[in-house]
Amino acid sequence: MEAAIAGVYTHSKDGEEYITSKGNLFVKVLFVQDDQKNGMTHYESFFLTPAAHFRVEDLHKACCKPCPTADQLETKDFNALIGEKLEIIIGENKAGYPTIKKFLATTKPVIQEPVEDVLTDEISGQLDDDDLDEEIPF
Repeated sequence: MEAAIAGVYTHSKDGEEYITSKGNLFVKVLFVQDDQKNGMTHYESFFLTPAAHFRVEDLHKACCKPCPTADQLETKDFNALIGEKLEIIIGENKAGYPTIKKFLATTKPVIQEPVEDVLTDEISGQLDDDDLDEEIPF
């Protein structure tokens, strides 16, 4: 399904920073399918640890953006992705909750305009030659 990144959140509604029980920071990214009024929304958490960096890499790759290394990653790097469109595949995690299993780049077909096949003497760099219009007797 095609979705757009609509928001990045570092704090809960109560104002508490998103931190795991082990003290690691994470962000929640809001994905919106179709349009915001009628489309479905999905929040996905991204943990700012070296072990979980592969998911951040997958997200950036799907958005066709360069990904910072795990030790350079900051929340502003996620903010730069707001508005990007990508394909997502939703499945279930081990606990049975919906989660995004894959991030894929959107591929849009390139439509080429038809090319007119018009040949003129100017293309070859030659001027009109009246002697070339004579009839050839066979």
